[in-house]
Amino acid sequence: MPKRSEQKRENRLRIINAYIELLGQKDLRQITVADICTQAAVARKTLYSHFASKEDILDAVSQRVMFTGAIRAFRPEARAGETTLARLEDTFKQLGLPLATYRGQNIDVFVQLIQNMTMHLSTYSGLYGEFHKAAYDYFESCRQSDDTRHDFDVGFVADLAVNAAVGIILSWVSDQSYPAEQRMTELKQHIASLILVA
Repeated sequence: MPKRSEQKRENRLRIINAYIELLGQKDLRQITVADICTQAAVARKTLYSHFASKEDILDAVSQRVMFTGAIRAFRPEARAGETTLARLEDTFKQLGLPLATYRGQNIDVFVQLIQNMTMHLSTYSGLYGEFHKAAYDYFESCRQSDDTRHDFDVGFVADLAVNAAVGIILSWVSDQSYPAEQRMTELKQHIASLILVA
């Protein structure tokens, strides 16, 4: 990657990370562009070369928290000798990371981010599609494993995994007493019952 492109990518990440740090200190309505520039150690001009507004940064942060990790959790390739059961364990551990990570004071940050995301769901249709495609490719590749049935409906299982995982996280955002980790475990077990050889 050329040095200029690498610098642009680093600046963008610094701005996003600065916003995340500030969310841990202030309500999102109190965060100013000046705060973000100071925290990221970038000029206002640099910030605006990457984002049109403070809201654009918030959207990028929300996407990263909600979708980027989830998409990565559904890695399509299996490691040598890895069973589908082992992959499911690893995948659902990663899908549940926000539930384990955002506790105590950090929970308010996560709630703010996901509430922002749900107010602008149409903005995320591309990422939602990418999440679904990652899940589809993942379950399609599971068919190669000896512990997996070959006749399951990949589209149905991918829909189930994506919609249920998003629903669990959004339910937890609405009510932190919601047993989200238990529901993720139940979802994993249900999917295992659908795709693994009995």
